[in-house]
Amino acid sequence: MILIVGKNEMLANALAAKFRDMHFDGEVQVRNNTRLLDFLASHHEEVEMLFFVDKRHHPGSDGAARVEHLQQLWSAAAKLSLPLFLLFFKYRSDCAVDPLLENFIVWTGKQFRKPPLFYHFLTGELYGEGDRDSRVDDLCRQIARTGVAEIVRTVVDGERVECQRDYLYVKDLLRVLYWFAVHRPENGVYELGSGFSRSDSAVAGALFRTLKISPQIRYVDNPDLANSLDFNMMTMDLAHLRRVGYKKPFYPVESGVKSYIHQAVRVGDEF
Repeated sequence: MILIVGKNEMLANALAAKFRDMHFDGEVQVRNNTRLLDFLASHHEEVEMLFFVDKRHHPGSDGAARVEHLQQLWSAAAKLSLPLFLLFFKYRSDCAVDPLLENFIVWTGKQFRKPPLFYHFLTGELYGEGDRDSRVDDLCRQIARTGVAEIVRTVVDGERVECQRDYLYVKDLLRVLYWFAVHRPENGVYELGSGFSRSDSAVAGALFRTLKISPQIRYVDNPDLANSLDFNMMTMDLAHLRRVGYKKPFYPVESGVKSYIHQAVRVGDEF
């Protein structure tokens, strides 16, 4: 059995569908966190791999309970010898690095007992089928509703700048996770993204072209962001991923957005 748990139900279901589409030889089960530890205690001999899929977190959310749950999950996987795949958003919804996540990874490194296989996957700005809380989805809804994309800027060193994110299309994420499940490379932390940061304007432009709508962008200046632009050039480091043998290219924003919109149209999604 592949067991997929976590708070991001849409993404968990997308991962389960990937394994089923690839004709994984065994059961694929998606469960919520309710009584998870009890389930593992009584069914661990059936579980071949355990995936935890986190959700995007907002500043001020209850991080203490989140970290405690992750520590319990880690300890259970170590005790029961379960390969553990942990999927996180490296950045919070405000694009600042999530310090609680960093602290948890440091904590795992200090533990004497570890799962036989363990992977920390840190994603950039994920978008696409299975995740409807992304910046791409937000811009899609703005354009569908008003025909205008609203983009926030601030002033740094006398120049107006936008947030630049490393966008990761969910199809690439699922391919990476499936590859790790098959090839089982070395344990550790893996950052996932295209390896390039792109501005909100570039993403909006890709959306307008795909939707065949005349570009209309409204810039909103917010000087309060000037002191918090540690996220201004969010770029994921793919060196570890490439070193262990994953060589497939990642979707650039333009082709990823096009694929996402066309897929949404085929299945009748509304933005």
